[in-house]
Amino acid sequence: MQDAYQAVLEWALGKGLFLQNDLERKCVDGLYGMYATAPISGKTLLASLPTSALLVSSDQAITENVGGVSLNWIYAAAKELSNIEGSEYSGMFAGFESLEAMRDYSIYFSSHDELKSLQSMHPMLFRWVNEAKRRADAILNTLHEHDPTIDESIYLNVYLNYRSRAFHPHGIVPVVDMFNHSDRLGQQITLENDKLCIHAQQDYAPGDQVFINYGPKDLYTHAIDYNYFDPKGTHFIELGRKTVQGLQNDTDAAVLAHLKTIFEVTEFESQGQRGFFVSDPRTLIVEDKPTQGLLALLKETCRARFGQPSNEQELTQQAAQYYLFLLDQQLQMNRIDQIDRMALPSRLHRFYAMLEKEKTMLEANRRNLMGS
Repeated sequence: MQDAYQAVLEWALGKGLFLQNDLERKCVDGLYGMYATAPISGKTLLASLPTSALLVSSDQAITENVGGVSLNWIYAAAKELSNIEGSEYSGMFAGFESLEAMRDYSIYFSSHDELKSLQSMHPMLFRWVNEAKRRADAILNTLHEHDPTIDESIYLNVYLNYRSRAFHPHGIVPVVDMFNHSDRLGQQITLENDKLCIHAQQDYAPGDQVFINYGPKDLYTHAIDYNYFDPKGTHFIELGRKTVQGLQNDTDAAVLAHLKTIFEVTEFESQGQRGFFVSDPRTLIVEDKPTQGLLALLKETCRARFGQPSNEQELTQQAAQYYLFLLDQQLQMNRIDQIDRMALPSRLHRFYAMLEKEKTMLEANRRNLMGS
C-alpha cells in the first residue's frame, strides 16, 4: 500500500503536484489517511495539482454524466489501463486498488447471505445497496457495449476506484484523493489558476489527521461508495430521499405538483405502483437538527397535504408532528439493536457502525423535537 503511494506521489510530483511538507500518509486503526507531522495553521495550502496533469476525455460518444458518474472518464481510463506500458498515466494507476483487494470490502461483491444480513439490519439500506449494485452493472454494460475490446475486469476496476475516489467532473486526482473526508474539518477542492487546490479548514497539531471534504453525502452513500465509515465524523441523513411517498389519489398528486415547484423531486414506478421522493440535497438531518431546507420541505408538504393553515404557528406545529412521524418511521426500520456485530462478516462491519450512528442522530433529533 505504501509502495503504491510512493509511486503515485513521485509521478504526481513530476506533473507539478505541491504537497505540504508537514504531511505524511500512514495507517491508523486499519485506515490509511494523511496526518500532520508538525503544526499546520488554518488556510494553509495542503496540496495542489495542475489540471493539465489530469486524465481527460475528448471522447463524447457515451452519455457523459449518469448518476454523478462520468462514463467518458472511466472509458478513457480503461483504455489507458489496457495499454498500461505505453500510458503516460501509469503512475496514476499505480495508486488504484486492485479487484482482489476490493473483493474483501467493496459491497459490490456482497453475497446473497450478506445482502440478507443487510436486510435484517435495515430494509432501506438493503434497497440502497441493491440499487448501487444495479447501477454499477448498468454502467458496466454501457461501457462494454461501447467498446467490447476492453476486458470487463478493467472496466470494473476503473469504475470501483472512480466511485470511491473521484472528484467529479475531474475524475481521480492523484494524491489529493488519498485524504479522508470530514464534513466539518475538511475543505472541498477548489480551482485556482488552473490548479486543483485543497486548503486546511482549521489548525492541525502534530499527529492530527488532515481532512478534505467530498461534499454533503448521506451516511448510507458514504458507507456504500467510499468503502469505510468513521462514526466520529459529522454525518448527514438525506431524509427527503428516504421519505418515499406514494401516488394513490388527487391529494398525493397535488403534494407532488407543489413540491416540484420548490425542490428537486424524483418520480418512479415499481411493480405497478407510482411514487416519488425529494432528492434535493438541501433536505438533510445534520447530527442533532434538521437543515433549513428540510424544515422547508416539512412545512411545504403539510401545506400541500392539509391546505393553507390559518397562521404560521399552526403550520409549524403540523410540520413538527410530521417530522416526529418520519423520525419514528426511520427508527422503526433501524434494527441494529437486534444484530450481533461479531456474527457479521467483516465487509459489513462499517454498516453496523453506520446504523449505530444513524440511530444516535435520529434519537437526538427526536429528543430536541420533544424538548427533552
